[in-house]
Amino acid sequence: MKRILTLILSAIILSATSLHADDRVFTKLPSGPNVEKVYIGKTLLKAAGRINNNLGNQFGLTISDNARLESLETVSAVGSSDVQSAYTIMKSFINDEHLETLLTKEEGYSWTAIYGKMNEDSNSAKILVVCNYDVNEIQIVIMRGNLTVSNIR
Repeated sequence: MKRILTLILSAIILSATSLHADDRVFTKLPSGPNVEKVYIGKTLLKAAGRINNNLGNQFGLTISDNARLESLETVSAVGSSDVQSAYTIMKSFINDEHLETLLTKEEGYSWTAIYGKMNEDSNSAKILVVCNYDVNEIQIVIMRGNLTVSNIR
């Protein structure tokens, strides 16, 4: 009886922790010399107190210190196959999360897009995806939390 109770409690705990597992999008993207992946979870974001703007500056963004980020994930890939893999995963995420296109800018073979999912108050976003795409290079930033336009410029 004790063994069955332990087994049931273990199953409940494991299922609960898997429901709250980190929210990484690019886990299936193979690592390699042409792929750089960074994930920063809520705990580290809270501990850091402020965000290193070098990450945002890479994409022409400034993330204010009072942005309430829960997670931040970036991917940079070079080379047609890695770029295509990252793009496919991103598009799948955008479709699965029902994100809407907030902004697009095209210039030759390059484009930049911002996708988002707004909170119910519609003054802030719960998910923002920023993508810079070129034929042989892609950079993607996924931010989750409670983000307002004043947090990101």
